[in-house]
Amino acid sequence: MGCEHECFNNHRFEEIEKSIHDMQEKQSERHKEFYSRINKLEQQTALYSNDLDHIKETVDEMNNNLKILMAVPGKRYDTIIVCIITAVVGAAVGFMLSGIFPM
Repeated sequence: MGCEHECFNNHRFEEIEKSIHDMQEKQSERHKEFYSRINKLEQQTALYSNDLDHIKETVDEMNNNLKILMAVPGKRYDTIIVCIITAVVGAAVGFMLSGIFPM
């Protein structure tokens, strides 16, 4: 009782095989599209990562420059104090040498 000659369900089997083949082709196309999109995302992620690295470097450089600029007023005050001390000591030495203060 096999289907050696003409099987009653043969056309159904052929339709199912055709349907499965069509589904496989559609899935294959979808997979290609997904892989293409994933590849684009990977490339964009690499670019964003590179941009982020450059931004971090720039922020670090700006942070260092800001620290240097913040230290400048402290150096100015140190310079002013050194000048005042030098002037006072110079005046004292000058007065001693001129004889105003007895030694």
